[in-house]
Amino acid sequence: EILSGLVGSEMCIRDRDTGVVPENQQFDFNMIYISNNGEATITSTVNLDDINSLYVGSDSNETGALNIQDNGQLTIRNFYIGSGKDAEGEVLVTGGNAKLTVMNTSTFGYNGNAKFTLNNGATVTANTIRLASNNTSTGTINIGAAKGETAVSGGTFDVNIIEFGNGNGTLVLNHTDGGLQFRSEMRGNGNIELYSGTTRFIHNDHNLFSGDIKPVSYTHLRAHETREDL
Repeated sequence: EILSGLVGSEMCIRDRDTGVVPENQQFDFNMIYISNNGEATITSTVNLDDINSLYVGSDSNETGALNIQDNGQLTIRNFYIGSGKDAEGEVLVTGGNAKLTVMNTSTFGYNGNAKFTLNNGATVTANTIRLASNNTSTGTINIGAAKGETAVSGGTFDVNIIEFGNGNGTLVLNHTDGGLQFRSEMRGNGNIELYSGTTRFIHNDHNLFSGDIKPVSYTHLRAHETREDL
């Protein structure tokens, strides 16, 4: 059963530790919020393309989490993580059959803080991800594991553009793959940090990227050098 409360035309997953989205669930609401220390887990197909937006970590100074795992498949129009001021939003997409598809807008860190992790063969598909949009925000995308954690296998990051905003945006590559291909064009001023694994950046035009790339050892420097030039 999904844990929800209604506010006008919005459905809110709130005030409980875990909300599990049921299989093939259809909703008649315009927005979904996962916040106030709420957490939702998706393990089957959930199609939300009739809903305008999904927010994870939307309330100021509150947290929200979303896990897409096992056979979880989520489709949504617009997706926001860490939208509220000083809010914390965390999303994990993990497992070979797990997939997140965003049809329109993706913002990871709007006024708050966002952490997005993709690993163990999962897939995310989107046109553009706006990372750390405003100057009060932080946004981190982890391919594999987060900085300081033990590396695990990555996933398929099927995203056309990562657009770093005015906040503190970071792409972390900390995986165990020997030849992970990363096709996204990167724009704006952000950080790319290579910790483990071999990553090949295959997009051939990053002229709009003005940030820093930080390989942290010789192994990762080779990954840095074998990509298409940034």
